[in-house]
Amino acid sequence: RCLLNSRGIAFWGPPSFARCVSHAYSHLYVSIREHLAKGQRTLAGKGMSEVIRTMLGLMERKNFYSGDLLFSADILRNVTDTFKRASYIPASEDVQRFFQIVSYMLEIENRAKWNDALQVAPGSVHLMR
Repeated sequence: RCLLNSRGIAFWGPPSFARCVSHAYSHLYVSIREHLAKGQRTLAGKGMSEVIRTMLGLMERKNFYSGDLLFSADILRNVTDTFKRASYIPASEDVQRFFQIVSYMLEIENRAKWNDALQVAPGSVHLMR
């Protein structure tokens, strides 16, 4: 992106990956939509368990863009909303996986990615602070 310094001279800033989403995270996002479309509460809840397991596997790789973090925050929001609406009580393993995902997302190594994401979705960044 093109920026201006204090004297008004243009220069190229660091690239932003806030709008970049890996194929795996995009697929997971589509998957969550499919589970939500099932309509049956129990099926939706079980589908969220599958999403959580898959997402933890992706997060454990620690190889993602700042856009992936934004998608992840939205996915986690959908998961918690579904659990609440479906009156589905997740297994304790799913709860542990959920918090492990959040822990991976908030690792200090991701600070630059969250700062990058701030350009696109400041609300998500403030949520995760």
